[in-house]
Amino acid sequence: MIVGCQVAEYADQLYSINGQLSHVRKQVRSRVIVQFSVIEALLGKILTLHFITGEEEHLLRSDGPLGPVKSRARICFALGLINKLEFDDIDKYAKIRNSLAHRFDVSSSASDPEVRKWVLETTFYKNLPKDNSFNDDMSLVGGIFMLTMVLKTRLSQVRRCKVLQEPFPITWNNEY
Repeated sequence: MIVGCQVAEYADQLYSINGQLSHVRKQVRSRVIVQFSVIEALLGKILTLHFITGEEEHLLRSDGPLGPVKSRARICFALGLINKLEFDDIDKYAKIRNSLAHRFDVSSSASDPEVRKWVLETTFYKNLPKDNSFNDDMSLVGGIFMLTMVLKTRLSQVRRCKVLQEPFPITWNNEY
């Protein structure tokens, strides 16, 4: 589990690349949409590793039962592959992604009141040092980047489910 001090360490790493993020304001919408696609793919990979080999293809198709990202996140949470904070953050970033992808009236992505409300509720934002070094856009991009790193860590922790892949040995005793 990623705890507050680890989030703060990641925030420190983001501070160190602050200069590199100065151009973020112009690219927030596209960065969030692309980064959320990475999150969606990571959830699919986490599930693929957990599922029995060969059974995931029809489940994870875009028209399959686990095609939508919220469905993937919900089953990952139900299986214990991600925790409640990660699940809640995925839900918030999904709302942000959808807002940015489907509304063209959002002038400065993260400063839009609806988007900002969701950003303020994320684990990343709640664990930022309170010195206001991060503007709204940097908080949004940094938070979705942080969630991606957390899910990459989860991916490395998942093991393929083998319980049901091995046949149950049945032996008969004919001494009756």
